[in-house]
Amino acid sequence: MSKVEPIRSAATIISSENVNVTSILSQAHKKVLVDHDVTNDEAVILALGYKAEFKREFSLLTTFGVSFSVLGLLPSIASTLWYSIAYAGNAGITWAYLVGMIGVLGVACSMAEISSAFPTSGGLYYATAMLSPPKYKAILSWWVGWSNYFTQVTGAPSVAYGCASMILALKIMVDENYVYHTWHCYLLTTGLTFASAIVASAPTKWLAWINSTSTALNLIFLFVSFVVFMGGNNRTEQGLPKFNDNNTAWAITNFTEWNDGVAILMTFMAVIWTMSGFDSPFHLAEECSNAQVATPRAIVLTAVVGGVLGFVFQLGMAYTIVDINEAVNDELGQPYVAYLNQILTRDRVIALTSLAIVLAFSMSFACMIAASRVLFSYSRDGCFPMSKYWSKVNDVTKTPVNAVWANWILGELLLLLMFGGVAIDAIFSVGAIGSFVSFTVPTLLRITYARNTFKPGPWNLGRFSYISGILAVSFVLLMIPILCFPQYKGKDNTPDMMNWTVLVYWGSMFLTVAWYYIYAHKIYLGPKSNIDAYNLVDESEDVAVIDGVISAHDVLLVHNATPGTILQFHDELSNKLPTLKGKWNFSFKIFRNNTYSIPPELASTQTTSTENKYLYTWVPSYLNDSCVTLIDKKTSAVFSHVVQEEVTNPFEFAIPNDHLHNGATSGLNDSFDYLVNQRLQSLWTQRQVIKGDGGQIYELENGNLIIRTANVTLHGNFRGLLIQLEIDHSKLDSVDVEQIFKDVTSRYDIPAGNLCHRVMDGNAFDEFGDLALQYAEILNF
Repeated sequence: MSKVEPIRSAATIISSENVNVTSILSQAHKKVLVDHDVTNDEAVILALGYKAEFKREFSLLTTFGVSFSVLGLLPSIASTLWYSIAYAGNAGITWAYLVGMIGVLGVACSMAEISSAFPTSGGLYYATAMLSPPKYKAILSWWVGWSNYFTQVTGAPSVAYGCASMILALKIMVDENYVYHTWHCYLLTTGLTFASAIVASAPTKWLAWINSTSTALNLIFLFVSFVVFMGGNNRTEQGLPKFNDNNTAWAITNFTEWNDGVAILMTFMAVIWTMSGFDSPFHLAEECSNAQVATPRAIVLTAVVGGVLGFVFQLGMAYTIVDINEAVNDELGQPYVAYLNQILTRDRVIALTSLAIVLAFSMSFACMIAASRVLFSYSRDGCFPMSKYWSKVNDVTKTPVNAVWANWILGELLLLLMFGGVAIDAIFSVGAIGSFVSFTVPTLLRITYARNTFKPGPWNLGRFSYISGILAVSFVLLMIPILCFPQYKGKDNTPDMMNWTVLVYWGSMFLTVAWYYIYAHKIYLGPKSNIDAYNLVDESEDVAVIDGVISAHDVLLVHNATPGTILQFHDELSNKLPTLKGKWNFSFKIFRNNTYSIPPELASTQTTSTENKYLYTWVPSYLNDSCVTLIDKKTSAVFSHVVQEEVTNPFEFAIPNDHLHNGATSGLNDSFDYLVNQRLQSLWTQRQVIKGDGGQIYELENGNLIIRTANVTLHGNFRGLLIQLEIDHSKLDSVDVEQIFKDVTSRYDIPAGNLCHRVMDGNAFDEFGDLALQYAEILNF
């Protein structure tokens, strides 16, 4: 894959072809024009058609942490144990689990390959649209999006319901006078999901730490529970051997009215639901660094680690369980708690169940995190009602907080199913079938229609891609009807024993498809780019023709400004109904070279000269205090807080060679201002310090015009009102830009003053260098 190097103060083109992806931009024959530093991750997401809206603070480890928390092996096994053993006995948690894992791994590996090619938060549905025939991309992506969303929105409520059920099971165990009521479970589940939503609303950096901690607890608690029920069970005190024999541990005990083969397949519901969290890294791809590699690795790592540990843990259960029928039909309604009660003392049962409860809560907020990213990404493309609210990223946390709480409200409505008796069980099976349907549709398209056009990412299966895809699709096609089978058939299939998945999932999907054909097809055409139109250019356009003017500037200084003039101008500007973007300030310093003092480190690159040179440094607060420098009005650079020498350090923090040769470097790892004032005193003498204070930023004309104002002082004395104009456009030459600035000054009654439109090079774009030059011209006191 082509690597897009960081750029500085110059326009560059990002295209799907550059980064080897298929995207909505490539299908529209568009490329993206950018004017800032671009990492490889940002280049990919831009090429896919989306702005980089999240902070990339997840690594491979922390992304794995979220997915492993969503997997939640211990609480997942505890919550779905009924499905594992109620159909086929111990076989469901031993060899049948292994067989099911083969199919699950096929699905996971195929999804991982697709995630490397489409590393977006809405990856499954985005990939479906990109891999589908154009005629069907809208309806297929609509189906996959909603199917996956049903999985996500039921995840946290189902986990919290299982957690609440375990808590109340312990209550029944320790308090003989306690009388269970359904509303107790509902309120407790509501409290758990509410707390989970609060956690899921936190900043990404906090979430990364929380989920790393959760991963460690998952592994520790799983190990502790395994050791306790294997080594500390009291089977011998009941006159039983320490462990069941092999025949008992691996045997099929068919509790259904179906044949043994179907009964075994029905147990796969547990492994599918337990392992369904491995898609979480896909939804976090836009918050993960090196996403094209870290995301697929996290998916496969989650599936493999979860599969192996889950098998070992349940194998231990198969060798220690006393009575399967009693565990399934126990009055507590929690087979895992009932199983522990068969082989452990009461105190140990409470302790191990408490560990599962803690992990269930961590699993609940991890599910909430993943679900919010799905709602955000789908809403970004207009897939849901009121999408503009759910696609908003919170300004403080930089996370989709609105999406978190929208999912919480929907989850509360779903939890009302518990008042319908066994219908609440459908949220488990809906999660299983909905997830694997959405996981597999892109894979089906990958190995059929898009077999010869798919562009794999840097992480791919190579020659095994087709084999993995066939395995994944075959497994899911087999399991879709099986997951809808009830335990009993004929007259024994009463409403209480009915598998309501067929109604809850397929009924919901029928309504969404009906809605699409009745109305949504008019407004939803598939994924759409949220990149501003003026940052897009046609693929056929010759880049060399474009001057690169994305943000062009004029700077004006009103020398004779009075308080009345300033107040009147701000009032008139406010009458134009601008969007206020906050306050700002700047510092502008002028240095002159010491012509006869050349440091030893520059002796070989520069000869003594009597020629005067000037160094200008401009530090505007709206650039996060980055320092723009200008030497002799000919060469410029932009520095972050820390400056390092170019020859040994990354380009984006380096001092360019032309600055080095002009005498603008000396030490290492210091701010540029510190370098000039402390280490370079022998080279440069500070002449003036000009400040811009009390600044306001106004945005007008739908963001295409920005006006910044500031009161200019020289050594504390007021010298005038500075007005900085900025217009955004991608196809204007310098003449057009200058005329537009003249029109703007007239249209907004900007006071007369010293207006500067100079640029360093009319044939090359240097936004910040041009700005520094204009400041140097008008602030020449």
